[in-house]
Amino acid sequence: MIDSDDRIPSAIEKIFSASVPKFKTQSHFYGYDGRGSDPTRFDCVYTYNLGLTVFSLIANGATGKMATIRNLEHDFEKWEPMGVPIAPLMRLEERKGKLTLVLEKSLVDLSSPAFKLVEAFREKWLAACPGEDQYRRPGPIQLNNPQEEDRPITLRLNALLNASGS
Repeated sequence: MIDSDDRIPSAIEKIFSASVPKFKTQSHFYGYDGRGSDPTRFDCVYTYNLGLTVFSLIANGATGKMATIRNLEHDFEKWEPMGVPIAPLMRLEERKGKLTLVLEKSLVDLSSPAFKLVEAFREKWLAACPGEDQYRRPGPIQLNNPQEEDRPITLRLNALLNASGS
């Protein structure tokens, strides 16, 4: 045991300092994108795996990459963690008289299967028609059993409609 007054041997300090990964961080403000409701089971599994992907990128010296996971519409076994280069996603925009790097805005894909379904049910879901309320409320979050229901509805709709060939 080493007392707090004892000096750590230089050989140990050298080994320790060599084991600390060297990387720089760069923060970026994403506005309201980081706000939302309580997490679902899907959210927890997804973000946990994003964290593992981030660790893998850092541990392997990958810089300038954003952690992402493909195939979220499939079962977990088919998910593909990956690092996407950030630079091609960014562009220069003038903000407050200065050129600033920003992520390019992405608009809703009006031809996506999920949007087509929303478009078809728009009036009914707006409660513009008399009858039963069509409000979707998943209820209390249950993290103790896997449920398909907790995936984002647009992800599920796109997967379902793409699988049916629409």
